Amino acid sequence: MKPITAVQAEADFDKVLDSAQKERIVIMRGGKPSAVVVGVESYDEEELELATSPEFWRMIEARRRRGPSILLSELRTRLHGKSRSGTRSKRKNRGP
Repeated sequence: MKPITAVQAEADFDKVLDSAQKERIVIMRGGKPSAVVVGVESYDEEELELATSPEFWRMIEARRRRGPSILLSELRTRLHGKSRSGTRSKRKNRGP
């Protein structure tokens, strides 16, 4: 997170918006955090809706409390058909 003063934010708000697409910007007022600017230009409509949905985040927290989970990297490995050794699973050619 990058802290900037409210005066800096006001002076070049376009630059703040550009920077917020890469990292969160904390706007300081009187030496204390006052607001966080989070860029969402790369979000699609569904991602933006879910990111701001309290109901969605309650559901996520409930799922996390249910028990163990797996790392995102492990999920990606499983989805791409790789075994734990890092090689791709062999699939039989079943034809048309």
